[in-house]
Amino acid sequence: MQRAETRATAREDEHRADAQSDLDTETLLKRAEARKVEADKDAADREAAARDETELEGKYLEALHDLETAQQILAAQDDIILNRENAVKATEADIVNLKKAHREVRASLDLARDEYQRAIAAVQQFSKPATVFVSRRTGMLKVRQGNAEVFATAIKMASPEAPIGTHIFTAMAYTDASETGLKWQALTLTDEAPRVSQRSSRRYRNADEEPEAVVAARAAPMPLTATNALERIELTPEVRARITELMKPGSAFIISDETSSPETGRHTDFIVQPRL
Repeated sequence: MQRAETRATAREDEHRADAQSDLDTETLLKRAEARKVEADKDAADREAAARDETELEGKYLEALHDLETAQQILAAQDDIILNRENAVKATEADIVNLKKAHREVRASLDLARDEYQRAIAAVQQFSKPATVFVSRRTGMLKVRQGNAEVFATAIKMASPEAPIGTHIFTAMAYTDASETGLKWQALTLTDEAPRVSQRSSRRYRNADEEPEAVVAARAAPMPLTATNALERIELTPEVRARITELMKPGSAFIISDETSSPETGRHTDFIVQPRL
């Protein structure tokens, strides 16, 4: 209807323009006839639209009546539906809680089983030299004695994004008869000039998103020295005491960017394959 009104206004403007023009009578009659045909079509379309509107209004009222009837039926069943929904929600909540409890118990059981196996191995292998392995990639410290894992814990490390190199500290002998101190020999297996890995920065779309630790490591790579590696490892007093108790001549302390090799197993010590 709005389009028809727009066309009617345009026809009036054309009619006034024709009246003031110098067009010949035949042309003016043709243009007037064309406007009349268009006006008749618009009138017919308006009547058809009005009929359609009336029909749609009737259908809408019928649908509205059906909706009201359905709502009344639904309202009569609200109590039953609500009770069933509450029962289902309660059951679902119980299932979620039971699954969570099962996961927690299973995780605790697995952890307790691992700790038990380590404790048994620690007692059995206590007299043997220990090997401590610290991996920057995993952030874990693990201890093996007699080719058996006897201790494992997560640790913190200064500038964890920066390479640390691969270093082996070997306990050569006690420093005196009290057997309270050890003489160590250090061996660095990696290049002194660190190559900062690009892998960590690939996780960020641009340099502005990189954490300060990544930017700092890229701007001023730390020296890959044994001393620097030891200084960057942060051990709690409990972990330090545990390691000190196990260290004896023949023991080793390994620090590496890498994880232990898959070849490390039940019949091996830690196997590390550093990137040289």
